[in-house]
Amino acid sequence: MSEPILAAIWDLDGTLLNTESIYLQVENQTIEKYGGKGDVSTVAHKLLGTPGLDCARVIVDHFCLNTSPEQYLSTRDEVLVDKFTSTQFCEGALELVKLFASYGVRQVRQFKSCHVIESIATSSGSFLTQLKLSAHKSIVDAYIDHVICREDVTYGKPFPDIFLLAAKKMGMTPKNCVVLEDAPNGVVAAKRAGMRCVGIRNSLLTSEHYRDADWIVDSLQKWQVEELLKDINRMGHLKLFE
Repeated sequence: MSEPILAAIWDLDGTLLNTESIYLQVENQTIEKYGGKGDVSTVAHKLLGTPGLDCARVIVDHFCLNTSPEQYLSTRDEVLVDKFTSTQFCEGALELVKLFASYGVRQVRQFKSCHVIESIATSSGSFLTQLKLSAHKSIVDAYIDHVICREDVTYGKPFPDIFLLAAKKMGMTPKNCVVLEDAPNGVVAAKRAGMRCVGIRNSLLTSEHYRDADWIVDSLQKWQVEELLKDINRMGHLKLFE
């Protein structure tokens, strides 16, 4: 029988919180500001789950922008700051957070009176991450034990460092963790970490981009989550606490 899943690690952007549309809008505005033409969605497969400065390098090079990656990132982030204080959960994400907790799956924040933990491992920097989560403090306090950001590790996704650090903070071995990810780079990082992974397909990408994931779903809508949990249970992967 496969090792039981005892811990869940959430990607943030596009998996837990619906921020991808904000990013796309602001990226396109910033590209236009620096003389670029085209839509950032054409290189989305290179950007999802990638640290900010690396994204900026890809965009500046691809769209031949008249600026440096560092300046591009600074200009973009100035606009993002105003938009990230009213983020919303992705459809079905909050329900799944609570469902994992009811199953006894540990998910990263040191709980005083229960043994469930969920963590967040994001390629975003800590400043933007805190902005995104600021509207959901009560949820984070109730369900999330640790928030791991890009600055916490030497190498970001697709390297496994951020997920391995999350597991270490939870006191879990990688084989007992499941990662929820919408970015191909994040899927690769999860598998390199020795974890199982649910790939939540971004609408701009195809299932082929998620070929390394253990499960692929189009969204976290209720029926897809129910089917996913049935599959995990059927394979003996989800351990329920007594």
